[in-house]
This record gives sequence, C-alpha cells and structure tokens, in this order.
Amino acid sequence: HMGTGVLNFFWAISININLFSDLLARWKFVYILESLFDKYDVKIVLSGFESPIASMATSIASDNLEMMSCDCIWSIGEAPMEFAPTQHKFSDRFFLWGKWHHDLMSASLDKSSGHIIVGYVGDNYIPLMKNEGENFRENQLNKFNKIITVFDSGASEDGHFPEEIYIEYVKNIIIIAEEFNALVVLKIKKGDKRYENIIKLNNNVRLIIHYEKASLVAALNSDVVIGVASSSPASISAVHGLQAILYDPNKMVWDKWESYENSCVITRSISDLKKILIESLSYDISKKTTSPSYIDPFADGKAQQ
Repeated sequence: HMGTGVLNFFWAISININLFSDLLARWKFVYILESLFDKYDVKIVLSGFESPIASMATSIASDNLEMMSCDCIWSIGEAPMEFAPTQHKFSDRFFLWGKWHHDLMSASLDKSSGHIIVGYVGDNYIPLMKNEGENFRENQLNKFNKIITVFDSGASEDGHFPEEIYIEYVKNIIIIAEEFNALVVLKIKKGDKRYENIIKLNNNVRLIIHYEKASLVAALNSDVVIGVASSSPASISAVHGLQAILYDPNKMVWDKWESYENSCVITRSISDLKKILIESLSYDISKKTTSPSYIDPFADGKAQQ
C-alpha cells in the first residue's frame, strides 16, 4: 500500500517535501481507516476535530454508499477560506451553529452534502458553567464593582496578531478597569509567556488568570466580555446575553459579520475599544443584550441531543 502511495505522490517532492510527507501520511490513514471500518462494520462516522486522520475518516465514509459521515465545528471562524480544515469539509451532513456558519462555509466552498443548524455544539455545558460562576461573581463583587473577562484567542503560534498588539490590548483594558474598579479575568492557554510582565504587576490585585480550556465560567458571569477577532468564546457569551466587544485591528473578520441583526460590536483600534468598554462599564446594572441569533438561533443546551 505504501509503495503505491510513494508512486502516486512522488510528483509532490518537486513542489515541497512536506507536501509529499503529508500526502503519504494521509494515504496511510486511508488504509488504516478502511481496514478498521471493514473489520468492525462501521456505518456512521461522526467527527468534530480537524486532524488529518479525522478529515480522512469523514471523507472515506462520505464516499462509501453504505456509510454516513457527519461533522461538526467548535470554532466560529472568521473569513471564507477554501482549504481551511475547519471550513472545508467532505461530510454527508455538517452540523453548524447558525446562519453565520452556513454563509461562511458556503463562501468557503465547503464540499459537505448538507448543512444542519443545531446551535453551538458545546451548549449543553453552558448551564453548568453559569451555575459554577455564580459563586465566583458573588465573591469577586465583594472587592470589585465590575468583572471583565478577556480572551486572547490563543498562544503565539496560532495567534492572529504580533505579540505587541496582544500586550497593548490587555494593558489598555486593565487601565480602563482601574477607572471602574473592575476585575480583569484573562483567559489564556497554559504556557503562554506573553503576559509575564503584566501578570507580575497586576496579579492578585486586579488581574487573575484562568487557564481552563474552553471554560466560560467567568465570562458567563461577567459584565463585559472581550475577544480578539470573531472570538468563539466571546461570541458564545453574547448569545447568552453578555455584552461582548470584539477587537479586530487587522480586519480578520469577514465584513459580512456586521450585516447581521444584533451583530457583536467590532472595534478596529485601541481608542475605539476603550470608548466602547467605558460605555459598557458605565451602566449601573449589567446590561443584557439581544442575542445575536445569526451565531446560534437556539441557545437551548440541546445541540448534542
């Protein structure tokens, strides 16, 4: 099998050795998966991951008339990209959050046979995170007047912007937080070293760090949630009534975003971010916003049912 693969993809060496290696690895996955599916008489493949072997599994099942492939997505996405693994699937049915996803996948030339709108696929965890965060909010409001949760959208290797932009972003949020006696909860990936100096200056005073992956515990109990670009966690928070501000200085987000009703506010500069944040924190009581249904029209905790 591998010998055939070498012959089939030998042409790729002249373009890039990494391309050749990737194609050969996927060829190996085809053999392993087809053998596995045949041995265990697999009829349905459900994936929610963008790894090469997961994409090959759904592709194989989609091509097999005796099997069905289904896929889902955990990220909200930003702009149409034809070959992005998160937006370009080959499944029989692709479970999406809402209209934004449908439009984004269509513009990305997604090869799935059909889209099914189910809402955010992790929404069954939302009630648990809301409840868990109630004690957190109650305790913090003994010292602070407001809570701001900030998402930085990933470690440096998969970040959207240069490190300096992220640092400036967080520094300015903390400056505004001081004016309103607000706590800043910074959600970052464990091992991210970008904010070491900021943390040393502010930790345990006005800034606390949360590392827990995919957690919205603090966000769902905040007064304002801020994220970079389209920010999946900030967008989900908005779906559940939180004030969400998006910071997108490099215009990563597809301009169609702002055409939807009740779209989350996108700021393009630090000055605009500070202006909107000050306005949001100026309310005496946490302002609840109209849910942006283009992201998730249900928000009912039943996406996986």
